[in-house]
Amino acid sequence: MKISASLKIIPYCLLIYFQNSFAEQFQHQDQKQQMGNPIDFSFIQQNAGEGYVEYQPNQVTVKLKNQNKELSCTADKKNNFYHCQNGDTKFFVKNTSFGINAFSFDQKKKQVVPVIVEEMYTDQRVIYHQMKVMGGLGLSGTGMGGQDLTSSALQANQELVFFDSVVEPILSEGFKNRNPDIVVNDELEATLKKLREQVKEKKLALKNAMNTNDFELELESGEKLSCQRNYQSKELNGDWKIFADQVEQQTGNKIQCGFLECAPIKKDGKTYRPFAMIDTFPNSGLRGDINLITPDNQLGPTVKVKKVISKKNNITLIDNSQMLLALKNAPKNYISDMQDQMLETLPKSLHSKKDQIFKLKDPNYEMYMRLNEEVCAEPRPMFSSFQEAKKAFLNDLANADVAQFVSVLENGALAGSFVGKEYATKKGCIYEGVFVDLESVQHLEKIKKNIHPDKVVQTISKERATELFKKASNMKDIAWNYKLDGCYARAHLMARRFEEEGVRVDKVWIKGDLSVKDNNPPINWNFHVAPIVYVEENGIIQKMVIDPSLFDRPVTVAEWDKKMSKNTIKGSVETAFPFPENSAFFERSTLSFSSSDPYLPLDNIQMNEKDKMKKANATMFQYKQLESN
Repeated sequence: MKISASLKIIPYCLLIYFQNSFAEQFQHQDQKQQMGNPIDFSFIQQNAGEGYVEYQPNQVTVKLKNQNKELSCTADKKNNFYHCQNGDTKFFVKNTSFGINAFSFDQKKKQVVPVIVEEMYTDQRVIYHQMKVMGGLGLSGTGMGGQDLTSSALQANQELVFFDSVVEPILSEGFKNRNPDIVVNDELEATLKKLREQVKEKKLALKNAMNTNDFELELESGEKLSCQRNYQSKELNGDWKIFADQVEQQTGNKIQCGFLECAPIKKDGKTYRPFAMIDTFPNSGLRGDINLITPDNQLGPTVKVKKVISKKNNITLIDNSQMLLALKNAPKNYISDMQDQMLETLPKSLHSKKDQIFKLKDPNYEMYMRLNEEVCAEPRPMFSSFQEAKKAFLNDLANADVAQFVSVLENGALAGSFVGKEYATKKGCIYEGVFVDLESVQHLEKIKKNIHPDKVVQTISKERATELFKKASNMKDIAWNYKLDGCYARAHLMARRFEEEGVRVDKVWIKGDLSVKDNNPPINWNFHVAPIVYVEENGIIQKMVIDPSLFDRPVTVAEWDKKMSKNTIKGSVETAFPFPENSAFFERSTLSFSSSDPYLPLDNIQMNEKDKMKKANATMFQYKQLESN
């Protein structure tokens, strides 16, 4: 099914292309009309991988938040630190459960100075990005997926985060000997140890407060809501158990069921049942609002939580007061950024559901929901009601009438997205059934074969396709046994080598919430790509996928697609390339076909073939080292 098949194809893009080229002769670059991207993808780097790979390269580049600084850093793997230099100032970067944290040391004041890391990357890929509040874009591919240190749960206990990630390592045994660049004198050490005792007391109080069953939720309206944890907890297994053990080791808290039973709420003359969750360990990022459910199990509006208080010892666990006050007093144009931009791109039929969208499609909320599904024992009546209401909501997303929109990002990469047709016709023009913005039109010659690859193809026999598959499987420099990442490099190397033998090769891409469950262990991807060849048999031409990472033979696109489970309602639909980055947001996966030229989903139109091959070979060299792991 082609998403935009019903859209009328007009030559308007070509007209704009020639008009714009003519106008450039008379207008300075900064005076030209610029069309905004439908969704801000700028936080996704073009080299972000298809899956999550946790590793610690020897050299990284670190970008500091709110500072125009990029630091070159070297790993101290023994201590899990990176050492960075910026002029005369030394920075120390550490990976913690709360994200990537950094600090420098003021030699004059003898003070530790905390610094927030925005991004960490290598030449090959982004391995950490401090996520912005994305309003449920449903986008992925940024490596570790960082924590936002301004999130609701951290506001009440931010000093604990800094202590755990920065101060405690300084007090660890042998730190002075291993890090001679940091001068920790007796006075500073005594101060830090005193801080340790204070933090220890606060952590114990928080632990006791979090382990109670009775809470009071103060809402933004001033209403106070009484809630109880009435559900039993069960033991976790697999990856969730590993996660729970890490939490218990770091915080001393055992993960419990977080579902709450709360008193009914009256809003706008209607009575709703609140569906609320609370974390069972400090600083873990509780969302700042709760869902309301109608008596017939439909999603109602959301309400914002101002404070969460433990009734047992009257300790405030979460305090959103300052954040809510800042939003209330902010200039009108301040809040009209991410959520308003996204709302503008959505089909009008979804505008009334914006609160549910921004909450339920938040990846962090989804992860915490899955955790509670695992740890909360049956029966869970309130959760069942919520799931029924959520399913109806997700069906609305899956059936939304959307158009495909292609934009050029600031870094020269092409990005696709699903948008409402109202937005598409307002902000773009149409080419081959796909809406493109003005900036993209200027590069139309370069993106034609991606949006619509050449229809005239060179075919081969089924036997020849099998022969190519065997050759690919025997390519010793390709990391076939490291499947978590690198499909883009594997596909590019295979395509170029097949083409050297005179075979016509294109690529097939799939985007969505994907998993290969029959792999041991299961693999989770947000996209995958492989080369395709055209096989003719009995007068019928068929696309065949060469993908030794998943199969032992050439397979049809349908079989390749079926191999990857889609954790979405609608399943796979066909779109042009570049595929919509927000496919999973709209509860679907997307299949796209391109020429063999694109290297990554967010393909940089300025990137030459030499650079692509260099990156592909470097990626395979890196992952060959990890195959045995």
